[in-house]
Amino acid sequence: MNRAWIRRSIVLLVLGVVPIFVLASPAAAHAERESSDPTPGAVLDQAPSRVTIVFTEPPDLAFSSVKVFNAGGQEMQTGATVVGDAPRSLSVPLPDDLADGVYTVSWAVVSSADGHASAGSFAFGVGVDPASVGPAQTQQSSTPTPTAASVAGKAMLYIGILLSIGLALAGLWTIGLNLPGRRWIAVAAGSFAAGGAIVMLLTERSSLGVSLGDLLSSDTGRAFVWLLGAALVVLVAAITVAASPARWGFVLLGLAGIITAAARAAGGHAAAASPAWVQEAVQTLHMVAASVWIGGLVPILVLLRARRRAEAPAPIDEVLRFSSAAGWAVLLVVATGLVRVVNEEGGFGSVWSRLTDSSYGTTLIVKVSVVVVVIALGAWNRLRSIPRLADGDRLLARVMTAEAAGALVIVVTTGLLTGLNPEPAEPQAPPGPASISASGSDFATTTRVALTATPGVAGPNDFSADVTDYDTGEPIVATGVRLRFEPVGRSQVATSQLDLAQTGSGAWTGNGPQLSLAGVWNVTAQVQVGSTTTEVPLVLTTRPPGGQQVSVVSQEGLPDIVTLTLAGGLQFQCYVDPGTPGGNDVHVTAFDAAGDELPLSDLVVVLTPEGGDPRALPVKRITAGHFSAPVDLDAGSYRIDVIASGKDASVLQGWFTQDIADA
Repeated sequence: MNRAWIRRSIVLLVLGVVPIFVLASPAAAHAERESSDPTPGAVLDQAPSRVTIVFTEPPDLAFSSVKVFNAGGQEMQTGATVVGDAPRSLSVPLPDDLADGVYTVSWAVVSSADGHASAGSFAFGVGVDPASVGPAQTQQSSTPTPTAASVAGKAMLYIGILLSIGLALAGLWTIGLNLPGRRWIAVAAGSFAAGGAIVMLLTERSSLGVSLGDLLSSDTGRAFVWLLGAALVVLVAAITVAASPARWGFVLLGLAGIITAAARAAGGHAAAASPAWVQEAVQTLHMVAASVWIGGLVPILVLLRARRRAEAPAPIDEVLRFSSAAGWAVLLVVATGLVRVVNEEGGFGSVWSRLTDSSYGTTLIVKVSVVVVVIALGAWNRLRSIPRLADGDRLLARVMTAEAAGALVIVVTTGLLTGLNPEPAEPQAPPGPASISASGSDFATTTRVALTATPGVAGPNDFSADVTDYDTGEPIVATGVRLRFEPVGRSQVATSQLDLAQTGSGAWTGNGPQLSLAGVWNVTAQVQVGSTTTEVPLVLTTRPPGGQQVSVVSQEGLPDIVTLTLAGGLQFQCYVDPGTPGGNDVHVTAFDAAGDELPLSDLVVVLTPEGGDPRALPVKRITAGHFSAPVDLDAGSYRIDVIASGKDASVLQGWFTQDIADA
């Protein structure tokens, strides 16, 4: 590389990149909760008339919802989710007579900008003592992990774009219209582009759980319609090029590849930026430049092998033309890639911290590392292999083959990247001590966690965790501890989490309303030591606020009838029929203080075998207050938790043990 080439590169970078940085603002990528009314952890004197959430991206109403639950898990919204008054917001109305208590807001949305799904939850209180609530806590929203099919579909599409533009460049300039391997490269380009678009559409439909018609008629589906249409044009152009080496066919193929790249940019992370057109243009230029560089490798490799088989001279002129085009393309790839990274990660100041604080950042580091290696291989060819091409092409071919292999890794990691969330986990604060408790260890028995929660009822709680070495009992020097909460039997409520603050050697505390529903919770303690995270599964069960009294009536030949008397004289009458190993039915009937059957809105029954994991049983209603839950039981001891909502939104909670003896 001479000095003139370096000067031109610097000028291009300055003139092309600086204006884009000035215009661009950080992208959100995935519809995260930006703000809400009420706010997470809010304590209100009066019940709100509605809940409104503003998201970082516009949610697609067709596939998005906001739900509100009381502590018993009963849905409280009185109407459908609608678009709110604020931009990018959703809203649901609440009852006029909402009682005092803790309420959980659970949201699940699909971004109309990039089609990505995300979910989350947070809690607020009505008439709850403010002194009992710590800093406002919200769940770090979750997004589905990209499936192998979705990654494969995106990788196929990108390969199709790379080959179509790379082949068009080879036919129109670097090699010529009658280049070797034209037919199979064209067929591969069209097949990968169209096949990838179809796979992406089908995996999106599967992930959302909707019909193909509903998806295509939605805002989210519109981007897929454009992408599929563009990819089918690539297929038609590729067939044309495969049939005849006409110049207009190569032109059509190149244009179709560029349009497909633009359609993909309009349906990905770039579409969530502001202004979107700037980042979409940058992303399109990034893909086109990568296609000139990486896609152009394949025709040159095929040409080298064809000349070698024919024992013809090495294609020096063709290689030099490609090397020149690839050099400028690499420069554009780096420049536009830098713009996209800074945009995705929220500006120069936060790039490094966010790159190392999310799976997106980790994957991006892997991709960039491979890109650096491939660029180094290209530089080696330019400085070493090409000057020696007259003496033989084997060194050039070998290095270019390694470049192509690295390019394949880049394509796959790009397919994975576009399904990950660039947003890192948001740190959450706290302080506090105990009342219900659980302890456990990780699968590898290296770490033990003892967790307590006070007061242990549904609503705000103080959490305290002791983290020790499993073998020695000595405190573990951790860099962070996070609790993840998932209610058992409440699949409609998204998981939430709470970061704990260290208060001593191995001691971590926090405060928040994560135990917002009465019942059984799977709690995972995530212990961070350096770059390693150890997960310890735990189970917490909220206690009935007023306690319970248990009485058992036994009669020969009949199941034991267990009566749980709760606060206010309310009762559960429960029995397991027949109470022997094999098929059983858990019966639960609710009664009011006068002894009349109490109509229930819903009921959750959670079964926990001794030393096992809790699981919710399927329940069916027999009468207004009588439910049954079928279950197969082995001999052993079981805890059965019962949580219900009355028609007046009251919460009933109790539990009993059941021994199943060998027959």
